[in-house]
Amino acid sequence: MGKALQIRVTAVTWNEDLLEQLWPQLSELAFSVPIKHENHGVLEMVRALDKGLQFLPWSQARRAALGPGIHEAARIKAALEAALQAVRPGGVVSAILYSGAVIGSDEKQAVLRFLRALPLKSFTVLVCDFANWAETAPLPCLILKK
Repeated sequence: MGKALQIRVTAVTWNEDLLEQLWPQLSELAFSVPIKHENHGVLEMVRALDKGLQFLPWSQARRAALGPGIHEAARIKAALEAALQAVRPGGVVSAILYSGAVIGSDEKQAVLRFLRALPLKSFTVLVCDFANWAETAPLPCLILKK
């Protein structure tokens, strides 16, 4: 596969206004130079910030402050997309989301938003939370490709 057919996995943010409420400064930074017909979702924000870090004349202070987080978000996005592209129909991708501490919750929530936005016609996503454990408990997730 790949010579004649390529499969792409896409996800969208269902409420772009919520993104601006949650991360107003990142939204402003990512989307200050709008691209025609571009959505303003989490995945688009990660892509825009990663490109901004590479190509825009940001100060060294901004690069130092945002660079590691942007690179990590872009790495996670690419890894999730690669895993979903690699699995065959009927296959399963398993992921254990572990924030490590309350301060790591943003990353875990971002991955959950990505998984919840996967199209139902292509994927079934099962998130198994521990009802009586702390919010920082590991969160097993199964993604079944249809």
